[in-house]
Amino acid sequence: MKKILRLILCLCLIFSISSCIGKTEYDDKTIARIETIWAEGMGMGFVYKRIFDFTDEKIYDITYADVEMLKKQYKNSPEHYKDYASLEEYEEYLNSRYNVLIEIIAFTEEDAQSFLKEIKSLGVYTWKERYVTDEIIFDAAGSDINIFFTDGTKKETYIYFKYPRNYKRILDAFSKHFNVDCWNDTH
Repeated sequence: MKKILRLILCLCLIFSISSCIGKTEYDDKTIARIETIWAEGMGMGFVYKRIFDFTDEKIYDITYADVEMLKKQYKNSPEHYKDYASLEEYEEYLNSRYNVLIEIIAFTEEDAQSFLKEIKSLGVYTWKERYVTDEIIFDAAGSDINIFFTDGTKKETYIYFKYPRNYKRILDAFSKHFNVDCWNDTH
């Protein structure tokens, strides 16, 4: 009788724990890509995006910048750009570096499936839309993690200083499965 009672208690515990996790509207969807985005302030206007494309099984980076503003800065202070012999040479660099999709690496279907399984189990779908703080932060910037699904829907999360409780574990999953950080670090 005690064994049956213990079994029933264990089943009740398992049922109550699984019902606490909850189902989200995203659980049965297929992820097409994940984009991580962060911006650099201080008037420079750089936006860094890393794209994990599960359709192509590739990771891309793109850094958006106002090339015209950067050329204007060169014209106003050419002494700060000693690596470039002329404005034309600097323009060539800008056009090859900014606003261009750059393939970083390819990954396998197995890498993708194990990664997706891990981030789902860590609860990425339960993240709120925004994480903000009233604290004054001088050296932190906001960032976005956007998950795009094959049906055209999107799960967006804006992170600023106060992260979801499992944020670090999900960041570690990117490195573990793809050998790259989840943020575009080409700046």
